[in-house]
Amino acid sequence: MDSLRLLTTMSWLEVQRTGGSSYGGKVGLGYTTYPGMKVDGVSEDILLSGFRVSDRFRIYGFQLDYIFYVIMFDPFHDIMPSS
Repeated sequence: MDSLRLLTTMSWLEVQRTGGSSYGGKVGLGYTTYPGMKVDGVSEDILLSGFRVSDRFRIYGFQLDYIFYVIMFDPFHDIMPSS
């Protein structure tokens, strides 16, 4: 819940900046885009993205205007595992 509360206090630019750091690791919400990821029922021209909620739990969806539409919850980090 702390990560979701944090998300509501940030602008989308701030969220996107949490995607990485100068040393190459992810920081904060670890915002990541997945250009090749496809989901049934979601237009192929939608850029899917995700962010971390905990060490393992991830949320995936897409941003449209100022709203993030959640389409998947990944409680075990299985959909897009860390490389």
